[in-house]
Amino acid sequence: MLKRILCVIFSVLLAVSACVCASAGERDALATSAAPDGLRFVFTHPNEGSDCIEAVFTVPDDMCFAAAAPDSYACCIQFDWSVDSRDAFHYDESWDNVGGDYPIQQLNGSFLEKKEVFWFAYPEAAERCKGALTETAEDGAVVRRFDFDAHQLYVRARFMVYTFSDKKCSFSDWSDVYDVGADRDAKAPKIPGVNEDRPAVTNARFTDGTLSYTVTYPDSIRDSAYALLCGYGMTLNLESQIRVDGGEWQYRLTESSDLPYLTGNRSVDLSDLASAQTVEYRCRLTANNPEDGTAIITGWSDFVTVEGGQAGIAENDDPFGVKAEAKRVADAEREAKKCKLCGICPFHPFGICMFLWLAVILLIVLVIVYNVSASRKKKKRAAETKAREEAARRSAPDKTGSFIQTDRITLQKADKSESEKNEPQEDGHDES
Repeated sequence: MLKRILCVIFSVLLAVSACVCASAGERDALATSAAPDGLRFVFTHPNEGSDCIEAVFTVPDDMCFAAAAPDSYACCIQFDWSVDSRDAFHYDESWDNVGGDYPIQQLNGSFLEKKEVFWFAYPEAAERCKGALTETAEDGAVVRRFDFDAHQLYVRARFMVYTFSDKKCSFSDWSDVYDVGADRDAKAPKIPGVNEDRPAVTNARFTDGTLSYTVTYPDSIRDSAYALLCGYGMTLNLESQIRVDGGEWQYRLTESSDLPYLTGNRSVDLSDLASAQTVEYRCRLTANNPEDGTAIITGWSDFVTVEGGQAGIAENDDPFGVKAEAKRVADAEREAKKCKLCGICPFHPFGICMFLWLAVILLIVLVIVYNVSASRKKKKRAAETKAREEAARRSAPDKTGSFIQTDRITLQKADKSESEKNEPQEDGHDES
């Protein structure tokens, strides 16, 4: 319902801006060179249960640029249909005017879009394919579905651009004619790899704290996005990162981050980083491959930079992180070889620090030196003791004789002294 309301509002706005657009013969050169391409149809049964037929298609870059500038252009896609014939289409000159009776959807500027063609819950959609629908009542509601068993439905499309400056409409050529029923049981497209390419960024600008740039996508990324959306209803995710003053990369949301395929002007708000000297921005697309569960990853874009208030583009010479991964592995290997104890020695025999081994060896050497020195001193002391004892034995007889003679002299002196004490003293005076 919201889509229908938006389309009505859009038609009213165009009608107010210009009652009648220029005819298809007065085409503007902008966004009209290529018709919608690669239409593939998907089927859902939302809410009311009636068939909703949506078309997946690619959009050329010039149309993306126009759609991404809503102040200058309004870009849409018109769908034309034919039932049971490849030629009974409904286009007439009224389709070249705003508000004509035709299915129309507004574009958002992405290189790949999925838009509603018919949702048979609406009476006007049912009226367009009247006679080719089945109707059943389910839970009190009328459920309408296209009877592909008995009828064929063919669809073609073209782009329409309204230019606000000159209030004119321009149109692309009509696309090829597509058999909608052929896609009901069609095999999902094979998902190609996208690891050989990356988003391309150019035209960097920096104004009032907002970094703007132009982004485009190579064919390999478009092919993977197309296969994911057609076969699995999935989109690649936009990853954006910034690096401030050479620090670590940090994730950063961009404007319209919910539109990963937006082509042309994109921007990221850096107003909170006014004090930074240098800011670098990069982006890539990622997803999980539903076929085998592996990762789908594009390379990182070149760097959109702001330095000294000036914006620029710097080459990213390692978009897939090959050099960074090699450096990480080398650093990890060096770190693994470093000793966990000292953090210096490059290896550690038997899991022990080399310096600890040196300490053990030094201790063993010191013990050996000490033991050898102690042994030598012990032997020297033993030799000296033995020498003294030997000398003492050799001098023992001479010492005995000497001791005896000394004792004899001492005894003689003692006897003489005693006899002198016992002799009477002569008195030098006469008794008289």
